[in-house]
Amino acid sequence: MGKWIGIIFLVLIAVAGVVVVKVLREVSGTIREVKSIFNIAKQSGALNDEGDYTPKSVSDLESVYRPMIEKQFSDFHYEEMKNRAQVVLMIYLRSIANKQIEDLGEFSASELKKKLESVIEGLGENVVVNYDNIKFHRTGLKKYEYLNGKYSVMFETSVQYEYSKLRDGELVDGCVGKLKQTRYDIKMDYIQDRKEVEALGEIGLARNCPNCGAALDNLGSTVCAYCGTPIMRHSVMSWFFTDIEEVTKL
Repeated sequence: MGKWIGIIFLVLIAVAGVVVVKVLREVSGTIREVKSIFNIAKQSGALNDEGDYTPKSVSDLESVYRPMIEKQFSDFHYEEMKNRAQVVLMIYLRSIANKQIEDLGEFSASELKKKLESVIEGLGENVVVNYDNIKFHRTGLKKYEYLNGKYSVMFETSVQYEYSKLRDGELVDGCVGKLKQTRYDIKMDYIQDRKEVEALGEIGLARNCPNCGAALDNLGSTVCAYCGTPIMRHSVMSWFFTDIEEVTKL
C-alpha cells in the first residue's frame, strides 16, 4: 500500500511540474507580446515621454528692448508683429510639408521666400516632412540690435507639433504621432521697401533735411535733430521678416 502511495505522489508531482512549466511558458509569451506591443506603440508615437509635453523656454527681454524699439520706431506695433511672427512660422512649416510655397504675407522679405524655396528644393521628390497639430506656447523678444547699418529684431517662439520625416515611405527622422517640443528664431530687419521705392522714385530716397540740409541719421525720426524742422517725407523703409531658424542648442 505504501508503495502505491509513493508512486501516486510522484505522478502528481510530475503532472504538477508539467502544468507549472506550461503556465510559465504562456506567461513568458504574454510578457514578450506585451513588450512587443509597448515597443511598437512607443516607436509609432502612441506613447509620449513626460518631456514631450513640456514646452521649451524662450529668451524674452521685452522689458529691455521693447521701450528702445518703440522710442526709435513709433510705427512698430509690438503685439501685432509678435503675432505675425507666429503666423509666418506656421505658413513656413506648412509650405515645407506641402512642398508648395504659400503667401508669407506682406511683411515677409524676398530673402525669406528664397530660403524657403531652397529648403523645399533640398528635400527632393522622395522625402516628405510632416508638421502636424502645430501649437504655439510662447513668443518672446530675444534680441534687438543695430549691426552693419541695419536694425534687427529677433523673436523666439516655443512650439510643439508631431514631426516625422520619411524617405521613400520609410521613417528616417522623428516619430509618427509623437510630440516634439522645439524653438524657432524669427528675424525681422528694418530694410528698404522695394515697392515703395519703385512707387516714389527719388522722393522717397531723401536723406536730408529740406530746411538746413543736415543728414537724417535717425531712420525713425520725423523731426530734424539739428534745426527742429518737421520731416514730411514718405518712408521707403519698413520691417520685414527675413529669416526663420530652428533653435537646436539647449
